[in-house]
Amino acid sequence: MDIHLHPSRGIPFSIEVGYFDTVMEIKEKIRKVKGIPISLQTLVFKGNVLQNQLNVHYSDILDQSHIQLLIAGEFSRTKIQLLVNILGSDCLLVLEMDVKETIQTLKEIIHRIKGIPVTRLVIHANGIELQDSKSLQDCELRHKSKVDVSFRLSSTTTSSGNVGSGPRKLKINALTRCELKRSYRK
Repeated sequence: MDIHLHPSRGIPFSIEVGYFDTVMEIKEKIRKVKGIPISLQTLVFKGNVLQNQLNVHYSDILDQSHIQLLIAGEFSRTKIQLLVNILGSDCLLVLEMDVKETIQTLKEIIHRIKGIPVTRLVIHANGIELQDSKSLQDCELRHKSKVDVSFRLSSTTTSSGNVGSGPRKLKINALTRCELKRSYRK
């Protein structure tokens, strides 16, 4: 089941938890996704602090529940600006992100802004494709780093719209300076 976490500062996010997970296991998942140390996390549901040993099964937490995430001392994170160059776009996006956020999060932000499906987005920095599970820090992205966004082709159709990979012919019509039409087949 999915739960929605609302940090005291920052963007809300969702994680998948098991019906028999403990609060401690949920905090571990938050640590893996957001890099927030477990010792700094406090989870609050319906005004009550959730104890680490509490099992989701024995609580009122259900699928799509909203849980407040309090961070002790507001766990200072380093914010950077990324310069995002999207293939075929005239403009350069400037996004402020936390160095602990992942490439997957960057793709989700681009999806929200541009409407491009996350599964089609490919992010490169310095000619290297960045992996979804890596943080910006792991990818060595710094303040004002430039990333390039390109797109994967749809896996169900070819560029001509035909399904499959059978033999295809390309017809080329060339006009000479004398306006003679010649036809070439490949």
